[in-house]
Amino acid sequence: MLRRVVALAGPFGSGKTEIAINLASALAASGARVSLADLDVVNPYFRSREAREVLEARGVRLFAPPPEMGFADLPVLAPGVAALIAGDDPAILDVGGDAPGARVIGVFSCVLRTVSHDVLFVVNASRPYAHTAGAAHLALRSWEEVSGTRVTGIVANAHFLEETSRATVLHGLDVARETARLAGLEVAFAGVTAALAPGLAGELGVPVLAIERHMLPPHLRRTPCRR
Repeated sequence: MLRRVVALAGPFGSGKTEIAINLASALAASGARVSLADLDVVNPYFRSREAREVLEARGVRLFAPPPEMGFADLPVLAPGVAALIAGDDPAILDVGGDAPGARVIGVFSCVLRTVSHDVLFVVNASRPYAHTAGAAHLALRSWEEVSGTRVTGIVANAHFLEETSRATVLHGLDVARETARLAGLEVAFAGVTAALAPGLAGELGVPVLAIERHMLPPHLRRTPCRR
């Protein structure tokens, strides 16, 4: 059971943006009036604003810089984020996992303390920063120190893109659970590729969020042919 405001943080490659997009989509499909705020103002790649059309088609309200400023070098925040956090409807915050990104959520730390919220740290054991629970725990504590915000739960999200296997997911969950133990937390849920989610949903012992990929590298994106 997640609280009304959910901030998702994780270093580059953790998959936290895919988690944010899919979680917002799942909440919208259940009938919630959910919003997604793109607060990842540092990383120029794989930001939730790239899924603007998909999100809006699913009934998710996106808080992000306007399209003409979507890839600006300057760190631009969409207006209204503080009001969104303080409001009544569910809100997902896609937060950068490095030091500059952590400082952004620190801007909203005061308003966060006044509302029911979760800060979930995404652990992808397939990435160097979380290859071991000790490394993931160190990254978590460093993020907390810079952001001035306490993490409340862990998301397990191990994958190798199209080559993700059942073993990948199970190993990743083990690392996430040990990370949670070191931090005195629990695993809130596991992100599992849509192909594997149905077969693993009853086996993992934690809630499962089926992940549909939206953040594709340029060479995999389809563009219209010109004639």
